Amino acid sequence: MVNRAYSEAYGYASDLVGSAHVLIGLVADTSNAVSSALHKRAVIVETIQRQFERITGAQRRESPRYIHLTFSSHAKAVLIGAAELARDTRSPMTGLDHLWLAVSRAEGSVARRILADLGHLSYVEQLCAASTPPDLS
Repeated sequence: MVNRAYSEAYGYASDLVGSAHVLIGLVADTSNAVSSALHKRAVIVETIQRQFERITGAQRRESPRYIHLTFSSHAKAVLIGAAELARDTRSPMTGLDHLWLAVSRAEGSVARRILADLGHLSYVEQLCAASTPPDLS
């Protein structure tokens, strides 16, 4: 998922990996229940990319550089939030469910706005609540 987020950031010649790039990485991995459920609602990588481009004005233009990109403050908040959720559930690793829940809670992030604008934020929150222990949902 993180590799896909980096690839997306490079694909937009971005200076950093943002929450929308993380969201694209999550949607691309259909092995997860949330991603799979969204695919059934026609929310696929291209849908997220179009919405990202509409909101930010970004255009795909492959970057010739392959340097380490830093994460935006919102992307960091998603990753740290997911790790904290994993810790709180005593999970041995941070999983995609933790990342989905963290994205759905990332106030002010482009990823959360994309889900809201597409009308799927509450659906993602419901899916996360169904797969998360009651004390975290």
